[in-house]
Amino acid sequence: MTYSQNWLFELTLWVIPVLLAVKWRESAKAIVSHYRGDSTAKMLGLGSINIFKNLDPIGSVIAPFLLILKGQLPFGWARSFSIRPYFLNRGKFDVLIIILSGFLANILMAIGWLWVDHLSTYIEWSPKLYTVLTHSAQNGIKINCMLIIAHCIPIFPMDIAVIIDMFLPRSLSSLYKLTEWIGPYVIFFIIFSNMYPQELIANYKAVKDLMIQLSYIQ
Repeated sequence: MTYSQNWLFELTLWVIPVLLAVKWRESAKAIVSHYRGDSTAKMLGLGSINIFKNLDPIGSVIAPFLLILKGQLPFGWARSFSIRPYFLNRGKFDVLIIILSGFLANILMAIGWLWVDHLSTYIEWSPKLYTVLTHSAQNGIKINCMLIIAHCIPIFPMDIAVIIDMFLPRSLSSLYKLTEWIGPYVIFFIIFSNMYPQELIANYKAVKDLMIQLSYIQ
């Protein structure tokens, strides 16, 4: 396999992990929102488990793969929706449940990829399949851990910002939401420019270690 073929092969092994991570996170939130009283996102198709549906062209494709090509930690986003407390059964409590469902989706996917990586050792008799599974699993772990960390950054539209906004007075809330359209691009630029602090690497390792503990893989 030539260098260009190997490079393309490595890149394709990112496709499924990235699309699953960014799409299913938002799908989980849309589905939970539906069951908590607001079906708007589900009616718009955002609750679909089809990983090729309702993606953000920049956030789901261009941004993550530019970071991957540059050798940086991966980050991306899918089409999101506004969580509206007044349309939910229990208002702010349901907002918290919806936000937690997004984090839970990434946690479960990270644990799932850890198990794929672990179980792939039993098929070393097939080098090609072993390579595909282990590399895909490692990629899946990286993107899901990074999304968990990214959504803890208090800038709109990251999920933790939605929780913070619930407790702000209306005047401050309006100012806080001004970052909503540019927030993901700011995070992308910081990672792409390699300007992130070493704390981000430390946090990534801490989250990954936590996922390993939760997976019960020795």
